[in-house]
Amino acid sequence: MTHSTKLSRRAVLAGLAAAPATAGLLTGGLIPSVAFAQEGTVVTMMAPNEAPALLSFVNTSSLIWSAHVSEGLLEFDHDMNPTPLLATEWDVSEDGLTYTFKLREGVKWHDGEDFTSEDVKFTILTSKEFHSRNRSTFAQITEVETPDDHTVILHLANPTSFLLRAFSSMETPIVPSHLYAEGENVLTHPNNTAPIGTGPFVFREWVRGSHVLWDKNTAYWNPELPKVDRLVARFIPDAAARTIAFETGDIDIGYRTPIPFRDIEQLQATGVVDFTEQGYAYDPPNIIIVEANLRDPLLADIRIRQAIAHCIDREMINRVVFFNYATPSASPVVPYHKDFHLAEGNPMPWISTAPRRCWPRRATRVASALRWNMSAMTSVCWVNSCAPH
Repeated sequence: MTHSTKLSRRAVLAGLAAAPATAGLLTGGLIPSVAFAQEGTVVTMMAPNEAPALLSFVNTSSLIWSAHVSEGLLEFDHDMNPTPLLATEWDVSEDGLTYTFKLREGVKWHDGEDFTSEDVKFTILTSKEFHSRNRSTFAQITEVETPDDHTVILHLANPTSFLLRAFSSMETPIVPSHLYAEGENVLTHPNNTAPIGTGPFVFREWVRGSHVLWDKNTAYWNPELPKVDRLVARFIPDAAARTIAFETGDIDIGYRTPIPFRDIEQLQATGVVDFTEQGYAYDPPNIIIVEANLRDPLLADIRIRQAIAHCIDREMINRVVFFNYATPSASPVVPYHKDFHLAEGNPMPWISTAPRRCWPRRATRVASALRWNMSAMTSVCWVNSCAPH
């Protein structure tokens, strides 16, 4: 979502369309929109909630802010093709067990120190130990070699086909190893809340409960970027206040859908705000899913889980709760992940073979056959089945 008062809507949307998928706030939307903006501007961003950190090195809650300051080895276009960032070249061996990266030369940390392969090695090994996802993603990495200051070689025990995609600025931001003393607690390190990076913006201040400021990095390795002087992130927890902020021009950019779904049509009608679905290939909106605790003896029975599934009307939920802005999915993988999303077919054929009005009756019959008390579930089922379609 972008506002048209301080920045040209055409400029911002052109930037979003050209965005690498992991560069900035809108999962790639902010930095490219900045690239198309006028010199000397200030871009004000908005988030509903305040993360506990500004660096996604060991804290994934700060994904949308981290890439302003810190960079990964690679970035990705809208089709998830890797492009150079801190790594200018990379090669994967035929057996998938060796990854070689050539690093960009002449890059400086914001404190003036040189960026080297030791920073990459420290980041990968530490992230492997503490990052909630990279514990799995990097599990097969057995050794990180640094034969010189600008070469990194990863050795794997087994091929990991998705490994390259983990080297984005959001998922694995490279951190300055010289700031981390041996044995220091990385989970509470000051760099998590006042990060020093190699990116296009330099962290300036964080006023808790209010805002964060980043200023232009005048020594950035890409002399063409950035083209605005300052980024401001404001935290606005009240949903109505977020809508008003866009209407009045106090906010330029919002991440995902930062306003209530009921306000989208109204805000579109004003003509001052544009919406885009691009920029989410790397970090798509979360799927809303019901998961069963299979250690529970009842839920361990697939027939019980099928009975519960009979009670869920996804089309009704989309219409009533999400104002038809959601996408009912037969797959637990969101449609943005095209390589893994099940676009056709239904893994729940027992639902698709019956009219929707029959689902609650089927749920009750299944549960009755299992001698399970369905009184509460039956009430829910009948409410859903009677909802207007």
